[in-house]
Amino acid sequence: MTDDNLLRRFASLSVKFNEVKRGRPNEEAALKYYRIFWDKFHEAAAGPAPISTFFLAFQDDEARAGLTLNGFNGNVTQHSVISDGSKGNLGGPLLTWHAIKWARSGGQRTLDLVGVNPAPTSPEEKGIYFYKARWGGTFRTQLNLIKVLKPLKTKVFAGYLMLQKQVWRVQGISP
Repeated sequence: MTDDNLLRRFASLSVKFNEVKRGRPNEEAALKYYRIFWDKFHEAAAGPAPISTFFLAFQDDEARAGLTLNGFNGNVTQHSVISDGSKGNLGGPLLTWHAIKWARSGGQRTLDLVGVNPAPTSPEEKGIYFYKARWGGTFRTQLNLIKVLKPLKTKVFAGYLMLQKQVWRVQGISP
């Protein structure tokens, strides 16, 4: 299967996931988003230890789950996690296992599964917490600090990011 075909299948699964979650699918926008991700991160980082990748899990030639990983400075972070929502879908655990193997084989120090509420209240949050806790990692609070060198550029960039997220939300894309 070609990279382009896999990218299209990933985007299609993302649309299916967003349709279930948000009811606003847009396959062309999803394909554009993941193509930018692929071009900027995956292809640019190709080499003995690429820092970003896509994973797709298939069952009977049907894409069932997918995830993307970004790496920087020995740390890998899950970026997108998608599923077709079918009952009994074990694509998530399979892909998480492959993500761990991929990060280790590339000499990465950490794999951050990101996004868990330390005091879950809803059934969905409890499920996410259970899923991520069973991998045996350490829960840590992550702080993001930014040193602003050019305030005007920082404000413009922050405004751009807010607008981009609104566009993605309208288009049904989950960044």
